[in-house]
Amino acid sequence: MKKRFFTGSFMDTGDPGIRSFDIDTETGKITDVEINMDVWNPTYLCLNTAGDRIYATSEHDSGGGPNGVHAFEINPDGSLTHLGFAAASGFGATHIATDGKYLAAAEYYTGDVDLYALDGNGGIAGLIANDRHEGKGPVEGRQDCAHAHYVGFDPFDRNKLWAVDLGNATVYVYDVSGGKLDLERTIPFPAGEGPRHLLFSRRRPDLVYCVCEITFNVMTLDKATGKILSTVSAIDDGFEGWGGAAAIRFGKDEEYLYVSNRVLDPPSGMDSVACFKIDENGFPQKPEIIKTGYRFPRDMNVFAEYGLMAVAYQFDNKLQIRRIGPDGLPTEILSETAVENVCCITDLI
Repeated sequence: MKKRFFTGSFMDTGDPGIRSFDIDTETGKITDVEINMDVWNPTYLCLNTAGDRIYATSEHDSGGGPNGVHAFEINPDGSLTHLGFAAASGFGATHIATDGKYLAAAEYYTGDVDLYALDGNGGIAGLIANDRHEGKGPVEGRQDCAHAHYVGFDPFDRNKLWAVDLGNATVYVYDVSGGKLDLERTIPFPAGEGPRHLLFSRRRPDLVYCVCEITFNVMTLDKATGKILSTVSAIDDGFEGWGGAAAIRFGKDEEYLYVSNRVLDPPSGMDSVACFKIDENGFPQKPEIIKTGYRFPRDMNVFAEYGLMAVAYQFDNKLQIRRIGPDGLPTEILSETAVENVCCITDLI
């Protein structure tokens, strides 16, 4: 079966920011469909539920570039038609999510969370709410100020928007039912963890999983109370170095959970994907660590229905497709292609 997905990249080299790929879900072979160059630094992408609209960040670390969000219509041939752009309140739009009514964005450099209204065509009607986080953490250079790094709508209550701030180590839960960011509660994390992204469980709606960039830890939270129920590392025992965990995804039926690990020091050979078996209580167990062979797996996505994993290696400019075996391990490499500065992979449409 042929399906389609998109990738987002930093555009430091001037190469395309968004690219479209077809994938044969039986063989894992990928084909470059269409090159789209309409947006600067689309470092994160998200699809609407219907799969006919795609939203992209435009990330810049200062006021010198087009910080904000773009909306596109997805054409049958894989090309994109631009539906509009809206500026961000801060700098470094790094993560976005949509519920079909709103688009939310997290801005890393200034700690902002923005809420945009969408129009009847899926375009961006305008910015309607903003909250700027304050505070910092103890890790110099990475927690010197607030760094909003994730936004996500609760799949069981679309009136709730969750945001993660790596800099001040806090999760924020907002009520957006009135088109505002009404803060309901905050969930503080232990000092120095650097929470990055969340994952909501459909098998266990009472749990939320969070990957912590700085420590490489995966934490299981009680969704109602915010209490941390378990903590397990995504990196090798005894690891001493510098880097950060990145993407967190479920496998088929949520039997497995995956995290990508980026390692800058030592400079090579330690980048990996961690594969966690989830026990009967919903807790990830000590993972198997799969060395990737390429550097800086900033994102990976699991096409669970087809037993496939796509991995984006930003520093080695590679997009790779792996087969997930019956043991949950993504060890077999099926195909790969060159994609400059690739850092995001969407779901399939």
